Amino acid sequence: MKKIFLILLGLVISLVLIELTLRILGFGYKIRYKLPEETTSDYSIFCIGESSTWGIGTDNPTRDNYPKQLEAMLGEQFPDKKIRCYFDVTIGQNTSEILFKLPGYIKKYHPNIIILMVGANNFWNLDRGNILVFNKNETVSQTALKTLFFLNKLRIWKLARFIRLSPNLYKEKWDYSDKNRVKSFWDGKSYQGKLDRIAYTIAEHDISEMIKICRENQISVILCSYPIKDELLHEVHMKVAQKHNISLLDNHTIFKNIPDACSYLSKDMWHPNKKGYALLAKNIYLYLIKNELIK
Repeated sequence: MKKIFLILLGLVISLVLIELTLRILGFGYKIRYKLPEETTSDYSIFCIGESSTWGIGTDNPTRDNYPKQLEAMLGEQFPDKKIRCYFDVTIGQNTSEILFKLPGYIKKYHPNIIILMVGANNFWNLDRGNILVFNKNETVSQTALKTLFFLNKLRIWKLARFIRLSPNLYKEKWDYSDKNRVKSFWDGKSYQGKLDRIAYTIAEHDISEMIKICRENQISVILCSYPIKDELLHEVHMKVAQKHNISLLDNHTIFKNIPDACSYLSKDMWHPNKKGYALLAKNIYLYLIKNELIK
């Protein structure tokens, strides 16, 4: 019994140390990658998302991501204006976390346009999730959801879930030659369980709330799809766009239809590389110009 106790104690201590280490690393990340302090501009665009907005997949994310490349394109088009494209530096966040921070971003940066490319992390990250909005009556399921909600606050739990997904995330290849179906786990076919559908229901709720907040502040909002298509999330984006009578900017099709599309993605076959982010920025740039959103 003493040996078993010592083994369990060692396991608990190890888990606590790992959790503390991950939190310290997260704190260091926030110190290194801060939101821009300079907020003056003639025209301000705030790009909201996660790792695919921050620029994961390039050697220098904060320089080669799509917001910075979009800013450079707009600077050439409007040389007499100081146009800034600000962006969120947080990776792995879900829509509820983004919704929580949105009013603060608006207050700080006073954006004329907000670009939303969000929702990809909801199926694995429920931290601060608005999941209880959709489950109010059943005591057992309420307790289970609250337990899961607590676990999602632990960095070690998030790391474990991410490691479980890693074999798919980094090894699956994309077949863009098949026009009817992109062969990957991100086609949504493998993630249609009840919990995953709840996660995307949360995304629908949160994105709708983001759009309402933008409109209340007289901010133009652009909802974007991801370069890589998730069928369930795409359904959510389409539904939200129709509900609020806005266009859904299609980033997936331009990636899918170009020759050698995989060369525009990083090694994980999910995040774009520098060339891919340039393609993403160009698509958004053309949309802004075509719809005369910058006066």
